[in-house]
Amino acid sequence: MKTQFSILKTGKETGKARRAAARPGFTLVEMMVTVGLLAFIVVGLTTMFVQAQRAFRAGMNQTDVLETGRAMTDLLTHQLEEAVPSGQGGLTNFSITMQDWSTNTMVGGSPARTNVIDSVYFLSHSNLTTILNGYVVALTNAALSSAHFGTLYYYQTDIYQSNNPSWVYSNMIYTNIVLFQNIASNAVHDSFINITNNNNIDPSLIRVADGVVHFRVLAYDTSGDQVMTGNINTNVLYTNALNTVRSTVTNGLPYGETTLCTFSSNAVPASVDLELGVLESSTLATLTAMPPGFIQQRYLTNSETTGRIHLFRRHITLSGVNPEAYQ
Repeated sequence: MKTQFSILKTGKETGKARRAAARPGFTLVEMMVTVGLLAFIVVGLTTMFVQAQRAFRAGMNQTDVLETGRAMTDLLTHQLEEAVPSGQGGLTNFSITMQDWSTNTMVGGSPARTNVIDSVYFLSHSNLTTILNGYVVALTNAALSSAHFGTLYYYQTDIYQSNNPSWVYSNMIYTNIVLFQNIASNAVHDSFINITNNNNIDPSLIRVADGVVHFRVLAYDTSGDQVMTGNINTNVLYTNALNTVRSTVTNGLPYGETTLCTFSSNAVPASVDLELGVLESSTLATLTAMPPGFIQQRYLTNSETTGRIHLFRRHITLSGVNPEAYQ
């Protein structure tokens, strides 16, 4: 009986093995469909992750640009509000000089937008000390490229009035104004001849922001009218015994743009419009990696690049304006 039971048990196990071996497995088609579905899911998740990462980086870039732009406009606003006339006969207190200009193609066939790069200086007071404030954009690869972008720099120097006669004080202001104008001219026209070592940026200039493509200051009189001319190659003057306000337009510029606007003696603008255009950091990195010349210019004037320029504008009223200067 014991031997018969063992044979019976062995027969049952053999039958189970045969049935298990007879079960159908996964076919090649089923395996390919499964792998395809898994690949589709992985690709979808990867794409979603890349898009989320790209959106995050774009948001961070925009946040950085917005914070930088607002900080710069706030700084300039506080300084411009304190601009005052020197009261010294014939001495320029406030000057706006156009250094460069270009155009940008807009999306959807809209009219091209004009980019203007100005340099500006103005006087302010702190007790018995006069402060000369200046801003200039050093154009990147200015000697090599027709692309119009650069770095915004700030210049400041103190001029002490205490115990100085009027003619000495006026001469000190004039000397420092000429010094800043020379520094600004060198920075604009000759900057970055050597791409890796810019020898034309004066060490007295303080770096403020990179990727600036638009820096414009528009001056207004006490009536709210822009100080400008309506005719080509003519000057408009507001004059009395104490002051001169001059605005000069040069042939070829878009209407409303001036090459020079100066306020002398007891005159400063009643108000100004400050405009600042800054490239996103990623766009600036792409631009600077390109060889100077037509390629940079083509990229910078492209409508897609224009969409990555952040514009900041502030209308500023000057507290030190003398209404008699406009009578």
